[in-house]
Amino acid sequence: MHRILILEDDMIQGEMIKHWIQEKYGMWKIDMVNDYHTAMKALLDSLSETPYTLFLLDVNLKSDSDNRDGFLFAQELRTKRIYYRTPILFLTQVQTEGLHAYTEFHCYNYITKPYTKDVILGQIEQMLLTDYLSSTIIISDTSKINHQFFVNDILYVRAHGPRKEIILKKSRITTRKRLSEIITLSNNLLIQCHKSYLVNPNYITSIDRQNKYLNINSEVIPLSKTYLDSFDFVNES
Repeated sequence: MHRILILEDDMIQGEMIKHWIQEKYGMWKIDMVNDYHTAMKALLDSLSETPYTLFLLDVNLKSDSDNRDGFLFAQELRTKRIYYRTPILFLTQVQTEGLHAYTEFHCYNYITKPYTKDVILGQIEQMLLTDYLSSTIIISDTSKINHQFFVNDILYVRAHGPRKEIILKKSRITTRKRLSEIITLSNNLLIQCHKSYLVNPNYITSIDRQNKYLNINSEVIPLSKTYLDSFDFVNES
């Protein structure tokens, strides 16, 4: 599950962007703020909570064209080690500062207003397809060898007693970490569907609520009644 911070001084535009994203990615958590100081508080709070995985930032937060609070906020977040590589999508009416945004803040893209729903969602979809939006984690296997990989490469996790088998797109890893630890390491992208299973909601292809199972890449995964409500965002096949 991704967590997004939208910094936009125009509340109508900010809520519109939030609605577009929430409509398509119902499980994502989205915070919307409209000034630099509130954004900084959200940023600092996130350091001890669930971190953000994407920032959508308006460059000009006031009518004054010389105001660059969006850039100032980007500069502050890049000083935080956890956010050194987190994607930034700048939203602005100024068309001449794209190069500065790319070179100074290594942003993902720089979109000039007016933008559309298709443009915003298209940018996010491209990040997902290229794994740009995925953070990496390090997990040690049962032989105490560390493995680093993209969170979004995880299809599901299956528990066999104290051992947990992490099923990736192209491999699998066996670890002794608890399911709750793996959820935390995944920045809450993974969702528990059964006492012995975690799943990546991005790869759910179908769900059968009556018979209580879901499918991921043709694999049948049990779905307990306890966790049914967590999957209301998935259309039944």
